[in-house]
Order: sequence, then structure tokens, then C-alpha cells
Amino acid sequence: MGRAWSGRGRGSVVAYYKVGQSASRLGNCQSATGPSDITRRRKIKHQGGSVRRTALAVGVLFLFATACNFDSTKSSAGSAGSTISSDPSRPDQAEALMQTSRDWAKAATTGDVERILSYWADDAIVLEPDQTAHIGKAAIHQMIQTSMKIPKFSITWSPESAVISKGGDMGYLIEHNRVSFADSTGKVHTQFGKGVTIWRKDASGAWKCVVDTWNGSLTENVFPAV
Repeated sequence: MGRAWSGRGRGSVVAYYKVGQSASRLGNCQSATGPSDITRRRKIKHQGGSVRRTALAVGVLFLFATACNFDSTKSSAGSAGSTISSDPSRPDQAEALMQTSRDWAKAATTGDVERILSYWADDAIVLEPDQTAHIGKAAIHQMIQTSMKIPKFSITWSPESAVISKGGDMGYLIEHNRVSFADSTGKVHTQFGKGVTIWRKDASGAWKCVVDTWNGSLTENVFPAV
């Protein structure tokens, strides 16, 4: 999910209903206020941004804490779809993680809550913008169900880069997402998002998302095309 999983996720989503609650708030906002009010509220949220700063801090701490275990050499610097693999002898690891995220995005279109939920670890945490953290599968399950109640809600996302630890048991993705939903008048809105998802392999060797966070984006892709 760097999806809009509320959420990826990209996360709101579900990852991608990540942005479910954000979309719901926007719909309520539009029914009670005009566009200028919504713009002012968005500016206030952007300036306040405590949740986003927290999410950024989590990502930075993760990168610093694991720096000695990662090789940060890109195969295609700054381009969308690039991969980073710590072990040249296993370039498939980065692609495997990216494919897991793509499969997750496909699962998000099915409406199968349990299937969507299965991509998160039991101790996963979802950090969506301007909301309290969703900690553990029970809280994330509720987030997904809430998102599914939003009229004409849909979400899709795609990983753009991957980093795998030298041990091969942890990694993270830079992802973009696109979320659509209807407001109280029935008008459909589409929003772009950018996110980071941190992954860990479980006992069976399957990738599971342990941290899922994202925010809005002015462009569809995170990295510029080259």
C-alpha cells in the first residue's frame, strides 16, 4: 500500500483504501462549504502536518537504522520503475517485492477484505495523513471496511523503486497511487498520492507490509520520467 489506504499507500488505501477517511472528509466538506473553504482547510492541514512529519520521521529513522544493511545503488537513477537491490547476485529480490505490491493492487480491486488484509503483517501500522495511526490488523480491517462504504471509491497504485536489505529479509518501496471517489453531489474526484511501504519477510518467506504511509502528490509519478 504507499497507497491511499484509508490507504496502498501507498498508501488509505484499502493501499489501498488508504485515503478512505480523507475522501469521506472531503465529501462532507464539499456538502457544507465552498471550494475556497476547502482550499483554506487544505492549506491549514499542510502547514499543521503533524502526522506527515511523524511518518517522515519513521521513514528517516528506518533508513538510518538500516543504512549499514543496504546498498543504495540504483540501476536507473531517478527514473520511474527503477529498482535497487542490495545483493547483485539476487537482483530478482527487488523485482519480487515490487510484484508483490502489484499483486496487492490487483487484490484491492476485488473487494475481498481478507485477501487485501493478508498483505499486511499482524503487527503492521498504517500512518495516513491527518489521522491517528491504525495499529494491528483489527484496526486496519476497520479502515478497509470504512473505505469500502465511500461512494464510487476505487484505488490503484504501483511501485516505482525497491530497496532490499543485504540479509534479504527486509525492504522498502517508493510508490504512487491514484484514488477516486464521489462527493455528496455525486461528482467523482481523483487524487494522486506518493508513499513509502516497509516490508518484512514472514516465517514462510512471504513479503508482508509492516509500515504503510503516504501523502498527496501534484503529479501521478514520484520520479520524473527520463
